[in-house]
Amino acid sequence: MIETPAQFQKWRKLHDLTQSQAAELLGLSRRSIATYESTGPVPRTVALACEAITNEPQNSGFYVRLVEEQYPKLGPNLIVLPFVLRRASTYEQVIQIRLLDEVEEWLQENTPSAQFSLRTVITPEMRRREVAVFAFESIPHAVLFKLRWC
Repeated sequence: MIETPAQFQKWRKLHDLTQSQAAELLGLSRRSIATYESTGPVPRTVALACEAITNEPQNSGFYVRLVEEQYPKLGPNLIVLPFVLRRASTYEQVIQIRLLDEVEEWLQENTPSAQFSLRTVITPEMRRREVAVFAFESIPHAVLFKLRWC
């Protein structure tokens, strides 16, 4: 468990993250990251989030787990796209999230039951994040999509 400023900085460097990247990943400000690294203390919620990220093979796994926990009815066959919208996102950023016509056509032909949606998740720091999620009927459909488009 991360408890000291030195441990927090070591964690960030181990994951090859700049302070800005760590802030983005943890849903914090860069200034908070700098404070945790220089004088501390590192809040327990931040330490737990760091631990969760460390235990995931990919950082997007953090959001997959949040979606699975907070939206169990979507089922286990999820793909969370690698971007997150914050409350401060502009309207232009939100409306740009739409599938390309080619992707929509492919989905209609190959996995018509797939559902694309934006879902609000709550991070361990109690911050709201919008994530783009594909929910598939089966693992083969999810794998087929991932092989073709991710």
